[in-house]
Amino acid sequence: MGLRKQATRGVAWSALERWGSQLLSLAIFALLSRQLSPEAFGLVALAGVVIEVVYLFVDQGFSEAVVQRAQLDAEYLDTAFWTGLATGALLAGALALSAGPIAGVMGEPALAPVLRWLSLGLLISGLSSTQRALLQRKLAFRQLAARSFVAQIGAGAVAIPLALGGYGVWALVGQTLAEAVCGVITLWSVSGWQPGIAVRWRCFRELWLFGSNVVGFKLLNLISQRSDRLLIGSLLGSAALGYYTVAFRIFHALGKLLTSVMNRVAFPVFSRLQDDPERLRRAFYEATQLTSLVTFPAFLGLAVLAPDVLPFLFGSQWTASVPVMQVLAFVGILQSLTHFNGSLLRGAGKPSWRLGIASVQAGVNVGAVVVGVRYGITGVALAVTLASFALYPLGFWAVRKLTGIEPLRYARQFVAPLFASAFCVAAALAVRNAGMAWPVPLRIGLASAAGALAYTLVLRLAAPALWQRAQGLLLGLLQGGRARSSS
Repeated sequence: MGLRKQATRGVAWSALERWGSQLLSLAIFALLSRQLSPEAFGLVALAGVVIEVVYLFVDQGFSEAVVQRAQLDAEYLDTAFWTGLATGALLAGALALSAGPIAGVMGEPALAPVLRWLSLGLLISGLSSTQRALLQRKLAFRQLAARSFVAQIGAGAVAIPLALGGYGVWALVGQTLAEAVCGVITLWSVSGWQPGIAVRWRCFRELWLFGSNVVGFKLLNLISQRSDRLLIGSLLGSAALGYYTVAFRIFHALGKLLTSVMNRVAFPVFSRLQDDPERLRRAFYEATQLTSLVTFPAFLGLAVLAPDVLPFLFGSQWTASVPVMQVLAFVGILQSLTHFNGSLLRGAGKPSWRLGIASVQAGVNVGAVVVGVRYGITGVALAVTLASFALYPLGFWAVRKLTGIEPLRYARQFVAPLFASAFCVAAALAVRNAGMAWPVPLRIGLASAAGALAYTLVLRLAAPALWQRAQGLLLGLLQGGRARSSS
């Protein structure tokens, strides 16, 4: 099977996994948001920042090294697995012991028991990262889709009864741990790989040479992307962080639905094309343009409809999250382009370049959040957005230097999606304003339909060739999904 056909089928199953699991996750989240307080969400979000930082040192970048390596044998897989498991156990114990002091520094005593229980997730993650990387390397997204569905169902089965029973923040803790456990069980049953005992220092060293740059990048990227939550939770309190987290959760879920589907497949595809600059360049152009066809209208449409959508789905108590969601929508548009920069740099074996860019981004973003937090959660969202746009040329410069992409050609491919998106927003806004007296579900449905119709008509008239390519991709995805499901 050719790489293009493999990639198309990979996108199909990645889409099924991301869309299915994210929609299920959002449905569970909507139910929990009506039962739990903003403080509960804020507390778990604050704990999540700590857990994410520690998790980087559990994986050590080995999973990405497994995906990227041109040649891979059993010794590398065994070394990656046992290193992750041992590191996860050690760090889980260390975090459980230090939970009290960490909670004291952050000024949230209730954070300590939450951290202790969530630290178990570090040990659990050590059992699954190698299997997940191996499936991603093989573009086996059907198995990954199964893992996500089972994990989400298990998480909801634990969290919803706890929330209804009045257990508050422990419903969210139970959800996180149940998702991790169910995910591990599913991965072990579908991956077809079992670890041996062929751990080698040579393999560790080679994996670490690649993975250390990945860890450095992810750590800086985490500081850059999570400094907002850390400062909001520490300075404005868990309730303010809860409002911010709900808005960010919707933004993040939409990004996964629309962007990470193709980006997840792009990394292994770019890795295979790293020695063919011309094909690599064409693949980058195609990935960014096709993604923009979906992300531009979706994020702009959400910004217009957020005052109706967010309270309707999650409850009127989350109205304070609306302006944050509207501002973050513009970050989503930019990230739909920049996500592929990182995949290309990793796929081409240049993780050190990402590390250098991330160091600059971390400094700028932390400084922006420090300024923005003075103006509340909306001020933080605006600061993050402005910093993201200011830093965009840096990542583009790295991609251009590596691949030789032409700036004008790159920019022209977004003209048609942006032009059609303007009509989409205008149509949705007009219908929404005309229907303020209508029931909210009807207003949301009609405004969304009007925006989608306007976008489709304008794109088809303004860029017929692009429209046909998009139709061809959609048909390929559907055929790929049916072919893989029947195999």
